[in-house]
Amino acid sequence: MAGQAVLSSDLPSDQEIERLHAIINVLMKRVEQNMESRGSDYALFQSAVVLEDKVNQRTEELNKTLNELSNTNRDLQNSEEALTEAILRLNDAVESISEGFALYDQEDRLAVCNSRYRDMWGFSDRPLDELIGTSFIELANDILERRTGSDWAEKRIQHHLDGSGTMEYLFEDGTSVQIRERKTADGCTVGIYSDVTELKQREEEKRQFELAEKSKVLQSSLDSIQQGVAVFNQKEILVAGNHRFIQLMELPASAGQVGIPLGYIRQMDRHFLDFDSDQSRQLFLNHEMVRYERNFDHNRVVDIQCSPMPDGGFVATFTDVTEQRRSEKRIRHIATHDPLTKIANRSLFNENFNKLLDNAASQSESLALLFMDLDDFKDVNDTLGHPVGDRLLIAIAERINHIYPENGIFARLGGDEFAIAMPVQTEQDAPGALAEKIIKALQQPFSIDGNEIFSNVSIGITHYPNDGADTDTLLRNADMAMYEAKAQVNWRNKFSYYKEQMNQWIKERKDIEQDLRYALERDQLFLVYQPRLNLRTGRIVGMEALLRWQHPEKGLISPADFIPIAEQSGLISQIGNWVTETACTQTRKWIEEGMGNLTVAVNLSPAQFHYGDPVETIEKTLHRTGLPASNLEIEITENTLMDGVEFAIKALHQIKVLGVRIAIDDFGTGYSSLNYLKRFPVDVVKIDQSFVANIGLDLSDEAIINTVLSLGKLLQLRVVAEGVETAEQLAYLKMQECDEIQGYYFSRPLPADAFKEFYDEMSKPTTIINS
Repeated sequence: MAGQAVLSSDLPSDQEIERLHAIINVLMKRVEQNMESRGSDYALFQSAVVLEDKVNQRTEELNKTLNELSNTNRDLQNSEEALTEAILRLNDAVESISEGFALYDQEDRLAVCNSRYRDMWGFSDRPLDELIGTSFIELANDILERRTGSDWAEKRIQHHLDGSGTMEYLFEDGTSVQIRERKTADGCTVGIYSDVTELKQREEEKRQFELAEKSKVLQSSLDSIQQGVAVFNQKEILVAGNHRFIQLMELPASAGQVGIPLGYIRQMDRHFLDFDSDQSRQLFLNHEMVRYERNFDHNRVVDIQCSPMPDGGFVATFTDVTEQRRSEKRIRHIATHDPLTKIANRSLFNENFNKLLDNAASQSESLALLFMDLDDFKDVNDTLGHPVGDRLLIAIAERINHIYPENGIFARLGGDEFAIAMPVQTEQDAPGALAEKIIKALQQPFSIDGNEIFSNVSIGITHYPNDGADTDTLLRNADMAMYEAKAQVNWRNKFSYYKEQMNQWIKERKDIEQDLRYALERDQLFLVYQPRLNLRTGRIVGMEALLRWQHPEKGLISPADFIPIAEQSGLISQIGNWVTETACTQTRKWIEEGMGNLTVAVNLSPAQFHYGDPVETIEKTLHRTGLPASNLEIEITENTLMDGVEFAIKALHQIKVLGVRIAIDDFGTGYSSLNYLKRFPVDVVKIDQSFVANIGLDLSDEAIINTVLSLGKLLQLRVVAEGVETAEQLAYLKMQECDEIQGYYFSRPLPADAFKEFYDEMSKPTTIINS
């Protein structure tokens, strides 16, 4: 049928066709014979004709079918030739790929690969027809036996089975191959295998170049800084360093070569980074910084810090702190020595006397303390002037300095008061004999500015351990003994030992203490407020709240007389809490009345750290009064720093967290504030009025003021000068850019109503502070 393919099995063969032609011929002959013999037999003839037509038609159909078969065979032959040609072109294409190429069939057997693939994996000596059809596992194991390790084979097989991603392998001969394989949609695996050895080499060369450039930049940076730097890895090998560390540690240049072991450097200098066992444990086991100082010749000092690194190495920095230590030494000397007489001040005396007490307690020895007060010294200042009085104090200190024993302590406690402490071992160094020497020495006249001045002294003496076990008690009892000496007939130039009969002083103090216990509930205590002026704006920015006691019988009692009693008795907590709450309440009221964002300063006694919890008290007070924490300033004295430093640091940090400002009062009268300043969360320092009083009179005091102001700027602290009483003092402080002042030149402490009136007056645009 037309349009349908004819199968060869359905067609007659050549023999069948010939047999049909023979039958037709025979029939035709018989027809002719019959026609001749019988005449015309038309029907038989007609049958023969029909049969012949059918045979002819069948023959035509057969020929047509044969022609179609011939064409089909010719097309198949052409297709096979095209396929063969396509396969050849595919093989050529695969071979032309510069990378290795392989195709694995659905059963993970190698179906196609190029010679680059065979060369790359070591199959070049195997015939291609032997490789084709080999499973991937067999090929991987073959490679494993010849070129790689088991760890690679495991990763390689897993990567192949995953059929995605890229992996690289570095052969033992340095060849690096990148493998990229993907699964096809029909489950085959196509792989591209690239030799990236040169690429890796170029990348490595680039990395080495960039590393070298970075090393140059790092080295240049290290050499540009003032600090010495040395970096050691976990094997204590120097991996980086600058010339400065070689210079500071006085090492040869070879010690700075990268790659040199720490042990080799120590052969050049056995003290280089010579940690003791505790420091090594701290650095390498506890991963904490180690810091120490090393002294070189010519008093040169290098600060050394070693900080651990996460990988086990450490970084050592070396800083020349020679000038810094000299400055600190000078500052400490200024802070621990009386600027006028150049001998020890009260702070240094207390420090050294406490050491003597500790040593005496451990050795069961005795000590003596002599408390000296010049008689009628005030008359010298009043009649001859303060400059003459100062020079007299200097001369007196020089004379006593030549008398007191070398193992003792000599100090000016303040004003015209001096003290000596010394061990008592024999009768020859008895304190009484020393007191007589001092009296006799000071009886000789002093010639100052053409004036012949005679000086007298009263001395009180106490013994450790009989008269007290601590510095404060011994000083207090010696002070009472000194007043006992002054109470004698012809009292000048006398000395007296402390006696228990002097406890009358204690009785009087007990009376004050008893009255003080009722002073609060009887409304005898009140506050006055001394304004603080901002020197740049000329405006009042705050005030210091000061406590006063109006006794019904004794009148106005000085805080200097009852505050120490309150501290010793423990009443200071109750009184201090009242002061803080009253000051906060009043300040909140003034702020609400539109008097500006005032800050009130309240003194916090050292005793309040011991008799109560100042942190909790302040927090509750702020909550009750509603005063913002930033409007409260807590003032602490240097005694607070000296007594229970660690406890005070913790408490002040907690107060600071509340938002309250911290100020150090009487700054500069002792070394503790300088020594501990960086450890305390300080916002404000207040220059003691004793230094302010000598502005224009004493260059040493002016130097201290300038040092404090410079320190305040450096540490970003506000500086307040106390006790400003003259225009000259105000002008000097403005010139030195002091932040704030308070003092009688500006205003005395005022009751609350008077303070408001003064503030309103000062707030007028026409009001200025004359300088």
